Amino acid sequence: MTYSLNRKLDFMNTAPQVVRALLRQLVNVVGVDQADISVGDPTAYYPNEYYDSCHAEFPAVHYVDHAGKFGRTKVEYSTSPVYWSCRPDGKKQDYVARHYSEATYVISLANMKSHLGEGVTLCAKNHYGSLIRLPTDSGYYDLHQSLAFMSPQSGSYRALVDLMGHAHLGGKTLLYLVDGLYAGNHNNDTMPHKWPVAPFNGGWTSSIFASQDPVAIESVLFDLFQLDTDPYQYPKIAGAEDYLLEAAQANNPPSGTFYDPNHAIASTRLPSLGVFEHWNNSVDRKYSRNLSTGNGIELVFIEGAASSAIQPANLSEIGPSAYALRPLSRTSMVELSMPKRDWVKVVMYDGRGRMAGIALDAFMSSGRHRIDLFPSAIKNKALTKGFYLIVLYRKENGTTLPASTCTVDLFGR
Repeated sequence: MTYSLNRKLDFMNTAPQVVRALLRQLVNVVGVDQADISVGDPTAYYPNEYYDSCHAEFPAVHYVDHAGKFGRTKVEYSTSPVYWSCRPDGKKQDYVARHYSEATYVISLANMKSHLGEGVTLCAKNHYGSLIRLPTDSGYYDLHQSLAFMSPQSGSYRALVDLMGHAHLGGKTLLYLVDGLYAGNHNNDTMPHKWPVAPFNGGWTSSIFASQDPVAIESVLFDLFQLDTDPYQYPKIAGAEDYLLEAAQANNPPSGTFYDPNHAIASTRLPSLGVFEHWNNSVDRKYSRNLSTGNGIELVFIEGAASSAIQPANLSEIGPSAYALRPLSRTSMVELSMPKRDWVKVVMYDGRGRMAGIALDAFMSSGRHRIDLFPSAIKNKALTKGFYLIVLYRKENGTTLPASTCTVDLFGR
């Protein structure tokens, strides 16, 4: 009646702070018009605890929910159908929500939690909320039938693959994000939990995970959830990883399913939807691209601001131990840290991902150097006010790789 939460106050959900941070990136950095953005969950209400802070800052964004009360936008069905590749008989036709069918692209923002019935519930299962109806609503195909707890045998049909590959859902998803500020279980009585194992060592997970590969990001999170037996035991249930294997081999899956969620009569197989593999071991946590043994997953850890801000008092007397970029406040300069003499390249990108200039391309001695980005920036007359992504590149085994990043307001000095 009031749109304020009155139960399950500690239930595991994506944090409203992360939703607001994403809106800030889209509007303030990338330059997307607020009115072109829809955010929400078609199967649920958009409660005040999420709406108030977001709407105050971004009033023209469409906050989509099931009822459309108190300024929210009521979700509607589109005419774009979803066909389940198991081809169930006698079931009501499913359709994606209109906001998906009209969208140019989608960002899937999920929560980092395990799930009693599926092992994990991340970006793929996030699309359960793209259909308006609930997974077990009467008359529709029961989505739970293909989850691990109902179909534990490997090589089974998995409806998650249809959602990951549908033209208006996974087919439009540009970016996959998992809010891991706090991790836990999808359980009615479960609150967020601290993790006793490295790299979290008894603290909160305090992380955001990002990828453009829907299978790879879930593979990494799946491995992370295997680290401890309590309360993260659910990924160990039989069949939990089967949907990832089916998605990675959607064009020729072990189940033999003809995955085609886009046509009433199966006619066009989905391609492989991404890379599925496990890390080498739970200590090193390296994948094939980390080990230079294949073209699969590369897990890149980017240290957060909280830890990088803690510096020794006598910093000037200590040489840098890693390659790093650090913006210098109220200037267009960045500090480059070099642990050894090496070739490096500093490249500027605008909010749309276009290269805006090259500030440095040279061998540099070890130590700390200050680089002014502005001279290179003003050569590009098309640049506008706003934040720019600065990327430091170096070579390793003949391959050019990003070594550090930061953001700088080049024209707001």
